Amino acid sequence: MVQKLRWFFLESKYRNRSYANKFFFCELLNLVNVFAQWFLLNIFLNGAFETYGREFLHYFEPEQDQAIAAQAGQT
Repeated sequence: MVQKLRWFFLESKYRNRSYANKFFFCELLNLVNVFAQWFLLNIFLNGAFETYGREFLHYFEPEQDQAIAAQAGQT
């Protein structure tokens, strides 16, 4: 069984090169698509998409006084 698998992998080692090239080309297109979507969405939202993630995280941060009180054990 192991001999058959070894033979199969050695015989078909370079047969999938065109498939691999097509696959990596499609992955490159996906990456270009992600950046294009980000760029177009940022234009559509008048630049608000660039800072959306930081503003979203800032919304859930506790206020400075609450954080100090929580560290001190006060409520």
